[in-house]
Amino acid sequence: MDAADELGLVLLDAILGWQYYADTPEFQAQILRTCHDLIRRDRNHASVLAWECSLNESPMPKAFIEQLNHVVHQEDPTRLSAGWLPEFDIYLQARQHRQKHYQTPTQP
Repeated sequence: MDAADELGLVLLDAILGWQYYADTPEFQAQILRTCHDLIRRDRNHASVLAWECSLNESPMPKAFIEQLNHVVHQEDPTRLSAGWLPEFDIYLQARQHRQKHYQTPTQP
């Protein structure tokens, strides 16, 4: 990340891509804590464009996505959230998903 800052690159800083979601309070608390920790660790890097606090390709309840977005905007109100679902500020619609169910983007 220091090199990205120095070279003027931008990046999405992401939590681990679990490709799994457990609908338990313990699991949700761990993911929310991971998001808080990621942003607190890296928020002073100029290279960060957005925070991807989304569980990779894992269906999540909208209420949990709202919690993740809240953490992002609480910890760093100057940057956007990003994720593979349209509920995030930046919608990272992966190529393999577009081939199955393409939708014309209406957001960044």
